[in-house]
Amino acid sequence: MSKIEHDRLRLRNNNVAFVSQKLAAKIEAHDREAELKREKLRVIAQNKQRLASKTEQNLLNRRWRAKVRCAVKKEVNPLTSEMLQDAKPVEQKRMIGERLFRKIQAVEASLARKITGMLLKLDNTELLLLLSDQRALMIWVNEALRVLKSANYQQKLRNKILTQHKEQMSLAAKGIFNVGASVSDRKGTGSGVNSLGV
Repeated sequence: MSKIEHDRLRLRNNNVAFVSQKLAAKIEAHDREAELKREKLRVIAQNKQRLASKTEQNLLNRRWRAKVRCAVKKEVNPLTSEMLQDAKPVEQKRMIGERLFRKIQAVEASLARKITGMLLKLDNTELLLLLSDQRALMIWVNEALRVLKSANYQQKLRNKILTQHKEQMSLAAKGIFNVGASVSDRKGTGSGVNSLGV
């Protein structure tokens, strides 16, 4: 191969390498641009989802407020302390409970009985206030819902612990010990052996 052909070949290889570098840079820039577009689309989708969630929540709140207004309007015969004066304490609670239940059922039908029962533990004067002040009633209803949700969570946790305990006991009955570390082992105070010393 002559020197000229060799120089041409080297020049061609350099051109190919240069073009390859330019193409690689363009591809990398295109990939970065595509990634930015994907990120923008992801953010837009998140914002749409948040907006839809807020819109749905606002719609639910409007429906809830409408139910509350309906419950307030439906009460034709409001209960007064004068109406309760001649009734026995048990009868007073029943009269208050009936009206309270209707109002709560309008906004929280599935748990109305439980919430009404919880609220009936309050003093009658407070209950009469709740019957006349819808906002105060909704504050108490929301608090009762929070307590019920917390109690439900605690019950699930108790059930989970009980299930784990039963599983460990059944394994122990089969002669399988030290499946999980004991409490003292978890605290770092145990000897690392099971109750049989094995």
